[in-house]
Amino acid sequence: MKIAIADDLETDRNVIKDMVLDFFGRLQIKADITMYESAEALLHDFKPHSFDLILLDIYMGTLNGIDAARVIYKEDKDCRIIFITTANCFAAESYEVKAAYYMIKPITREKLNEVLSIYLKEKIDAEKKLPVISNRASVNVSYSNILYVDVIKRNVKIHLAERLVDADRGFYNVVNPLLDDRRFIECYKGVVVNMEHIRNQIDDD
Repeated sequence: MKIAIADDLETDRNVIKDMVLDFFGRLQIKADITMYESAEALLHDFKPHSFDLILLDIYMGTLNGIDAARVIYKEDKDCRIIFITTANCFAAESYEVKAAYYMIKPITREKLNEVLSIYLKEKIDAEKKLPVISNRASVNVSYSNILYVDVIKRNVKIHLAERLVDADRGFYNVVNPLLDDRRFIECYKGVVVNMEHIRNQIDDD
């Protein structure tokens, strides 16, 4: 796990580092942590996929954490950001960069553990793959990329955001693993949808 901590206060950086190392250490997950005293220093080192997670203060020097997060999100949408700061003034802006959480200092070990647990669960969900046989070839489809799965005249189709995958197996052989995941529901017979991609719901009276 590659993690960055950016905070202009050395004491806060060290406290956060100790809490993060303790959390991942208890789970026997190796955490490789790099610390920065400014947003500028973080961006100087930043490259796409260089970090899995960034714990980021907002009020730092010339460039604030929100503006740095916008740059990071533009270049790497897989990198998650947890803001740790002194005020909630930028809470609304944090949604622009799909922040994993927005924490107000002083933080407690219990609260940070809770937030990191949520992040880790989301990361595991994002990495789950569905093994599928399509046109006699093996394909691994990311759960998070699936919009919905349906069946028409025994033809099972997995609808992704960017393409369509025809599955060679029966409908429930394909969707049963999905239905064990909290994101998927069978809204009616022969259609399973990923609730994370639902933008609107219309009542059908």
